[in-house]
Amino acid sequence: MANQTDIPDLSDDEKAIIFLDLEARLNRLVLFALLQGIYTGICVVTLWNIFSSKSGGSRHVMTAVILVLYVMTTISFAFDWSLVHYAFVGHGDNFWTVNLAFTGLGSTDAAVKSAIVLGITGCISTVVADSAMVWRCWIVWGRRWIFALLPLIFMISGTAFKVLQILVNIQAILVFSFETCTALYTSFILATTLLCTLLIIYRILSIEWAKPHTNAWRFSLGVYRNLIEIIVESAVIYSVTLIVFMITLYRSYVSGTYMYFDCIGTIARGVAPTLLVGRVASGHARPDDSWQGRTVSSLRFRSVNTRHNAQMNTHDDGMLSGTFSGDVEAQSEVVDERACPIGGRHDI
Repeated sequence: MANQTDIPDLSDDEKAIIFLDLEARLNRLVLFALLQGIYTGICVVTLWNIFSSKSGGSRHVMTAVILVLYVMTTISFAFDWSLVHYAFVGHGDNFWTVNLAFTGLGSTDAAVKSAIVLGITGCISTVVADSAMVWRCWIVWGRRWIFALLPLIFMISGTAFKVLQILVNIQAILVFSFETCTALYTSFILATTLLCTLLIIYRILSIEWAKPHTNAWRFSLGVYRNLIEIIVESAVIYSVTLIVFMITLYRSYVSGTYMYFDCIGTIARGVAPTLLVGRVASGHARPDDSWQGRTVSSLRFRSVNTRHNAQMNTHDDGMLSGTFSGDVEAQSEVVDERACPIGGRHDI
């Protein structure tokens, strides 16, 4: 019986494919370590801002989401690092033994265990991140489930294909291919993110459109521009990564290029909501219960002091000053808020 350290008779093309795969796995870990450090810094700063400010009930929910996502990502990084060390250091006799260690065809099943753990942590992170997105959509639409139903279906479908991907990856079932399950899983998650983002933005714009403007042809987002920018930027971080990952999965699967974007997507899944909450902590959103209104007078993205400063310092921002001048609803709303103040730091 041939020893597993013996290199079989492989063609040059087969050897090249193995070397490309090993190179991609090692470079992926280096990239993962770099991004994990950046993610840690973002998470620490965000949590510091949250705990330094007055926190509401919804803020505690988003803090829990941030922590769960960070812990799951850290576990993924730890197991990924362990597997690479196991393959390159523990079984580094030659390129073939390293390849056997990664594919799980060697004497141990470390690769299978690692694949299971990475799959489970990825599944939990996906459910938590998408649930937070669907929850925000539900809050913005006044807790009406009809608007959150389709994103919820997409999220459940994506989770189901993620489970299938794990089973296929450990060769528990052979009905679907790994590429098919991964593509469907990514597509449903991308659909969830984009649909929730569009629904939230449309809700904000529809309320602004319902506002009686003094100049009918003039339309300005005014103080809502920052909120829309936060939502769009957070969605773009994750969505672009998913799109590029799907492209490289089919076009550059052999070279292993998709591994880099898989790593970036793992980090982006946690960074996107973390940045969203971090920027919300600076005072660009409003309390959950204030989304019940149907007119623009119910939109309160700023505290009383912020609005007062915006009116007193019109030379600092022409757009903000233009929003409040001649707006009876906004001015009367400030009076009401002085009688019953509303904090300026709230989640969406």
